[in-house]
This record gives sequence, structure tokens and C-alpha cells, in this order.
Amino acid sequence: FNKTYYASKSELLSWASSLLDLEITSFDQASTGAIFCQLLDACHPGSVRLNKVNWKANCETDYISNFKIFQQGLAENNIEKPIDINRLANGKHHELNELFQWIERELAKYKDNYNEIYNAKRKRGGIKAYEKTIKH
Repeated sequence: FNKTYYASKSELLSWASSLLDLEITSFDQASTGAIFCQLLDACHPGSVRLNKVNWKANCETDYISNFKIFQQGLAENNIEKPIDINRLANGKHHELNELFQWIERELAKYKDNYNEIYNAKRKRGGIKAYEKTIKH
């Protein structure tokens, strides 16, 4: 594993789409926080309170709540990863890209946890993990 590897945006979106059984085409879709909650759950099953995630979050308050659930999942796993919840919830591409890069590397460490046994769609009750209207 090469720690200096930097995945492209399209590689990250394709990887997350495949793992979560979604069509993620933009970082904006991840700014609701729900996708990151589920990616962390794929890495550390059961450590994220997915039942509390607002899968249809459509305002900044909901996005912030989802990122707080993500933060709690990090703490549950004793992972020290500082995140700027406000910038992530505001859809700042730099922060979203950095978090995608980090979580992709984190999941690579625990690939056996989710490889072929993680049923993302069932875990979220068949709901898409984003409904956010993309603003340009």
C-alpha cells in the first residue's frame, strides 16, 4: 500500500458508488454526511448509528447532524481525525476530497471487514444516501 497515492475524484466517486450501491457523481452529494457515515460503517460495522442518519437530509442543520454522527463513529473506534463539519456541510470540495481520500485509505486497512459481506442498501433500508439538490 502506497501512502502517497492520491486517488482522482472520479476514482473516489466510482469506488464509493460501488461499495455503497449508489450513483455518486459529485462531491456535493456527500456533503449531507450520510455517505461518510455509511463508508465508516463499512469499515467498522455497527460502530455508526445508521438508524440516526438522516438519509434524506436537505438542509445544513441536517448535514451537520449527520457529520456529528460520523464524528461519534470516529470516536467510537478511537480514530483521531479532525474534520471541519461546517465546511464539509457547506460542500467545500477541498474538505470533501480530503475526507474521501482519508476514508478510502482507512477502508483499505480493513478491506476484509466489508469485502462482499457489506450490504449497503440493506443497511440504509433501501434509501438513497443523498437527495441533495446540487447547487452550482
